[in-house]
Amino acid sequence: MKILFVGDVYAQPGRDILQQKLRLLQREFAIDFTVVNCENATNGRGLSLKHYKELNALSIDAMTMGNHVFAQAEIFDFIEEKENLIRPENGHPSWPGYGYRFFEKNNKRIVVINLLGSAGVTSSVNPFLAFDEIFEKIKETADIIIVDFHAEMTSEKIAFGYHVTGRAHVVIGTHTHVQTADARILDMQTAYITDCGMTGPLEGVIGVKKEIIIQRFLKNYPARFEVAKGKKQLNAVVITLDDETGLPTKIETIHRED
Repeated sequence: MKILFVGDVYAQPGRDILQQKLRLLQREFAIDFTVVNCENATNGRGLSLKHYKELNALSIDAMTMGNHVFAQAEIFDFIEEKENLIRPENGHPSWPGYGYRFFEKNNKRIVVINLLGSAGVTSSVNPFLAFDEIFEKIKETADIIIVDFHAEMTSEKIAFGYHVTGRAHVVIGTHTHVQTADARILDMQTAYITDCGMTGPLEGVIGVKKEIIIQRFLKNYPARFEVAKGKKQLNAVVITLDDETGLPTKIETIHRED
């Protein structure tokens, strides 16, 4: 089985290049199951119903979120009814929606889990303990476990990868928007990358107009973010799993520009 995970889709540039490239990538790599992080799909913060429908028209099996999951208030009206939409499991207990979902593909039961890190983003439950609790519930029924770990700290992501090695089949770091060079298989059991990268503007600062961010660093005062224009990028990873054992045999990074 081949799994495609596309990094954080950022605003219209991200949606545009995803629409242009997704089916091409799925054909090129013979993808069986596709996960896309959509937490920045609407103006760089959250996901509106309009943009959910736009993305859902593509061949996406699961959409994960992150710390901006409720930035668009209207998501409260539809998050529970959309069976392919997953918000962080370890957010506040009052959050609507689901932190993990089961999917059926190629006679396999796939579980996609979304978790927040404990530093730099708001999480109510330690992600390590949250995974442990979920795993105990699903270990007898899940054939493949995929985790989107939406976290700020590199060290936390790496530690989490090792913590779940041999239990999760795939751990993909998201949130920091810069693709890391450490895609590998941990202990020959878990495909891992610290950050998958961002799908959106290439010529900004993690999606925002570079001039705005430069001025923030120079003058140390807040400014309203604007989505960067110009060239676009798509960042993703492809994971190959052995059909018999479910164990990963390969993980490769993808970077495409337009």
